[in-house]
Amino acid sequence: MIRILRAADRRRIPWKNGGGEAEDIVGMPEDAGWDELDWRVGRAWITASGPFSFFAGVDRTFTVVEGTGVELSPAGRPPARLDGASPPYAFPGDVATACRLLDGPAVAFNVMARRDRWSHAVERRPVAGEVELDAGGGILVVYVQGGGVRLSPRRPRALLGPADAFMFGPATPRATIDALPRTVLLVVRLVATAA
Repeated sequence: MIRILRAADRRRIPWKNGGGEAEDIVGMPEDAGWDELDWRVGRAWITASGPFSFFAGVDRTFTVVEGTGVELSPAGRPPARLDGASPPYAFPGDVATACRLLDGPAVAFNVMARRDRWSHAVERRPVAGEVELDAGGGILVVYVQGGGVRLSPRRPRALLGPADAFMFGPATPRATIDALPRTVLLVVRLVATAA
């Protein structure tokens, strides 16, 4: 079954460290607190430079989707300047990480997964026309960064627009979409690593 995740149905919540706001798109277990999550896909509004929250045993991937960008500085790594054209940036959630805004607020697409239970990868994918997506034995969460898609052929062909998302797998291993011209997707692949 394909599950539609509409932007209009979400609510913002405070960051774990209180330094900003986030919005859950989907996570497991549903409605888990910050320290109980297995995995989470969401967005974060960054309005000031400062430290990121610490998440023991969690791997993260960060992708700028709005604003001019940020510079992330995870401990032990060189600073990374990220903007809306940068590839998704993976880093451990359990190292001190500073975030500096480059020129005004930014919105980030953020994936977190507990590394002893789940692995994940994020791909920014420009698409147009009919596209088949394969969950590859895991779970696929697909976020519409720009443009729009229609799911076909089994779902009503309602348009999913910017900030909407859908997920499927493993019981539904594939989905076919019809993407509008200049559509950009963020495709998250989650695979269980432990029972």
